[in-house]
Amino acid sequence: MIDGLMFSAVDWYRPNMAKDGANAEYQTGTSLVQRSVPVNIQPEASEEIILGDFNQRTMRTTHTVYTTATGFQRDDRLLINGRTLYVLGSRDLISLGRVTALTCEEFTGADPRV
Repeated sequence: MIDGLMFSAVDWYRPNMAKDGANAEYQTGTSLVQRSVPVNIQPEASEEIILGDFNQRTMRTTHTVYTTATGFQRDDRLLINGRTLYVLGSRDLISLGRVTALTCEEFTGADPRV
């Protein structure tokens, strides 16, 4: 029944992390965790931000993404129709392990996470 409320599907990716000689972590790419995860995406808020010294403007939109999948981590990526949503956090919405609510952000224009 809950899956009937999931109107979209995303591909879920997780960053690959490595350590350099000083034990600092850096990203070396991403790996597919699961393809076609059923979700319901609800935009929450948008704001224009200016990046760095070059005055690049971009739009940051936060979303709540509802899904029945579990195991999400901060910095995971959800890809849908050429858009990338970055996972900021997750919570068990009704404390029964049936619905996960993800807080995500999306950038339109220059992407500060790239």
